[in-house]
Amino acid sequence: TTYNTYDYSGQVHFNVRPNLVSKSSVGVQYFTNASTTLSASGTHFPTPGLSTISATGTKGTPSSSLTANNTLGFYGQEEVAMSDRLFVTGAVRVDNNSAFGSKANWATYPKASLSWVASEEPKVKSALPKFVDDLRLRAAYGGSGQQPGVNTALRTLSPVAGPNGATVLTPSTFGNLNLKPERVLGTELGFEAGLFKDRIGIDLTLYSDVSHDAILSRSVAPSTGFGASSQFVNAGEIDKHGIEVALKGQVINRRDYGWEMQFNIAAHGSTIKKLSGAPGDTVIDLGTAPPLQHRVGYSPFDLFTYRIVSATYDPTTKKATNPICDNGMGGTMACFAPGTTNVVAPKVYMGHSLPTTEGSWTNTFRYSRFRLFVMVDFQDGFSKLDNNLRINCQLNGDCPMTVFPQNYAPNVVAVVQNSGTLRDFFIKPASFTKLREISLSYDAPSTAARRLGAKSLGVTASARNLAMLTHYTGLDPETNYGGQTGSIALDQSEYPQLASFVFSVRLSY
Repeated sequence: TTYNTYDYSGQVHFNVRPNLVSKSSVGVQYFTNASTTLSASGTHFPTPGLSTISATGTKGTPSSSLTANNTLGFYGQEEVAMSDRLFVTGAVRVDNNSAFGSKANWATYPKASLSWVASEEPKVKSALPKFVDDLRLRAAYGGSGQQPGVNTALRTLSPVAGPNGATVLTPSTFGNLNLKPERVLGTELGFEAGLFKDRIGIDLTLYSDVSHDAILSRSVAPSTGFGASSQFVNAGEIDKHGIEVALKGQVINRRDYGWEMQFNIAAHGSTIKKLSGAPGDTVIDLGTAPPLQHRVGYSPFDLFTYRIVSATYDPTTKKATNPICDNGMGGTMACFAPGTTNVVAPKVYMGHSLPTTEGSWTNTFRYSRFRLFVMVDFQDGFSKLDNNLRINCQLNGDCPMTVFPQNYAPNVVAVVQNSGTLRDFFIKPASFTKLREISLSYDAPSTAARRLGAKSLGVTASARNLAMLTHYTGLDPETNYGGQTGSIALDQSEYPQLASFVFSVRLSY
């Protein structure tokens, strides 16, 4: 894999007035990356001592691939500073990428920001409470983009074996000459404040983004000749909003000891406003093992499946039958068509697969030459499919709900005794709090460092992922199957976050 970056930028500074400074910037950037692979395989060496693929008894089919992507961009920016208190920035960037469709235009991304150090304005400073030392207000508006996947805009053909052993071409991907990047336009408001002689700091940010031209996949009509293919198109609109708060403070600040604390929390949400915009196009079922959907009115990658509300339990046969499902409209209905195992009930909302609240709490204790750092972090507002539990119950029949069904609610028994279509019981709340890190550092005196020929010497012992507090039934709510994007809500066959212990020595010369 080869990456090349070519970057040129120029800046011009002007002192327009004693209290007015201007900085103009222009630039051009060109990024390229190319990845080539060549693979061959073989098995069954006929005798010990051989090590080449050509010496194997059974040889696999060799393969090779080439993927390349290039981006060319230009930008211009103007920054103005007035009295070193008011800062205004305006900029625009235009990009083109080799993954765009050939008929797609250059993508344009605007940017504007304003920052005002209000506490340095004489009139404002006199009006502020005495405990407010610093106050900065800020606002920004800008755009960003996400390019299409490599080759997704291209119409391609694939080689196949034809009559009499001849090689011929067959339709592969339909492509889209008009495919362009996803674009996000967002607004941000916030402030930073220092209180009580800067012993307490507050940083608050509110943001609202709108994502346009989301890249989605749709089936291609058989009449095109690419009937088994799909086409990537620009469709969809997603509104995103959130708040981020950071609080930091010096609880104790003495010459030989101290205690600093910081708390960060972020709450965010998103709503799909439209998909393709066509009438009736309100749901994209991702078809992944965790039952994820893009549905208008909900967040991307939300969980939807059949919810079983009741069933009939027979203590003699220890079987649960006649499951009744949520009908999605506040009522109930039979889950299956009469006399079949075909589900006729609709899939209903089961929760978010991505956290809606995240945060951390850190503490640094200082005493003489020692520093103790402790960090706890948390995530809330999401669920996962515990597929390890589902496999044990539905496929292997060796979980408590299948062995002792009389001890559980009939709707739970109906799910675990199902072959796999029903799985709402295995979608579990995945909120957690973790003791993420503890570290103890020691800065040795300069005399000890000089004995080693160094200017300074530091020693640190740290440990990570020591404890977790959660109601999640699986091993770790942070795992996802194979690291795949489509499996973000699937916990199966993955190691949990491992505890680690590190001892390090730092020398500077």
